[in-house]
Amino acid sequence: MDKYIIVPWDFTENSENALLHAIQLSKVADAKILLLHIINKGIFSKNKELIERSLIVEKNLKGVAKEIFKKHKIMPETIITIDNLSKAIKQIELSINASMIVMGPNYFENNKTHKINSFFSALKNIETPFVTVKTRPSHDYYKEIVFPLDSDKKFKETLHWIIFLSKHFKCNVNIIKPYITDQFKKQDMVNNIYFTKKILDKKNIIYGIKTAKRNKSFKEEMFRFASDIDADLVVMMSKKFNDYVLHNKKDTGKTPVMSINRRSDLIKYSGFS
Repeated sequence: MDKYIIVPWDFTENSENALLHAIQLSKVADAKILLLHIINKGIFSKNKELIERSLIVEKNLKGVAKEIFKKHKIMPETIITIDNLSKAIKQIELSINASMIVMGPNYFENNKTHKINSFFSALKNIETPFVTVKTRPSHDYYKEIVFPLDSDKKFKETLHWIIFLSKHFKCNVNIIKPYITDQFKKQDMVNNIYFTKKILDKKNIIYGIKTAKRNKSFKEEMFRFASDIDADLVVMMSKKFNDYVLHNKKDTGKTPVMSINRRSDLIKYSGFS
């Protein structure tokens, strides 16, 4: 089956930025691009009005696809769906062979801006990783990836994507870990570092390990570090995305974030427990 990178398309600069990242990723993931426009079905929405809007959007979206082909020599496929935002993401992800979702921090529809929080309940319950971007790509290809590593044992599925990205983009892996004083968490961290180094060394991947400053917020240090090295991507589990991004009132910078959801078929990966 063909693989797809889904780009929720709302005809704004956010979706255009997401498209540019999706094009970069599609070249190494051997995946097609799917532009998805969701017409949000509210409680008081009338079916006739929704259908009329969908016909107008369909024409406009096909025009966008043609312009993308002229500019990037890639013809994306298009889908328009009428549904609740979260339900639409889940249903599309289940109906096609989705390898990734790339989107901006907001989705604009029917004169209303929906933040990424509107999608997160669905995004965290699907197997497909999702990437959130705020700006255009910094480089022609990914050069620097930041991998936050703490004492949580459920981090290991991110290594699959770290390996994939580093192998295809030939990029550096920058591991950052918090300063830990708790003895139990410190031992868990030692185990996580040992496991990570063992896997990356086996794959001949170049990496470095940095410790965040003592008495500093780890999530703030992580995004500051990513900004300092002009990183192209921060890779983390979706649970951490919830903590580090959605519930973070501080400026997280412009570095894109890839969020990985737990997959039952990968839990038995070598060394996982």
